[in-house]
Amino acid sequence: GFMQARGELLVLIVRKFEEKRKEKGKERKKEKPVIKQFASPFLTPETCRLLLEKLQREEFRAGHLETAPIGCSPDPRFSAMLIVGWDSRKKGLFDVCASYRRLGSLIHEQAERLRLHRVCLAADELELKEISHAQALLEGICLTGYRFNRYKSEKDPEFSGVEDLCVAGKYRIPE
Repeated sequence: GFMQARGELLVLIVRKFEEKRKEKGKERKKEKPVIKQFASPFLTPETCRLLLEKLQREEFRAGHLETAPIGCSPDPRFSAMLIVGWDSRKKGLFDVCASYRRLGSLIHEQAERLRLHRVCLAADELELKEISHAQALLEGICLTGYRFNRYKSEKDPEFSGVEDLCVAGKYRIPE
């Protein structure tokens, strides 16, 4: 399974954080300026603590599709990490699928930048309940790397794309 996987790039999804404040008898939401806590069942508490410190230094706010690339992973199972903010309150099928496609695109872009072919996606916060969501995520990963190079004269060594994708989370994708 996931815990034994020795992927090259670990992608962790972090839900957008908010704090509620009461003002004159009604609740008002206010975004926290930076991430205050970080936990993942896929990482040790010590690794989570190190990541939290780094994210706080970089003032990561976990905004929707905000990214924090970690070039040198504190977890020896992975070469690098990508932390992505996620706001599941996006409404409407189009917006949700577009968000999943954009997430897939961000994953591919980071893998390509680092020349890493194996990706482990810790997807607990994604709510992959619909087949259309999983399909949109895969479309983003696969189609971002498409290049029409048939008539290209130079043959540069190119990134061949994400070859292995391991997705782990609490939701089961319908068949």
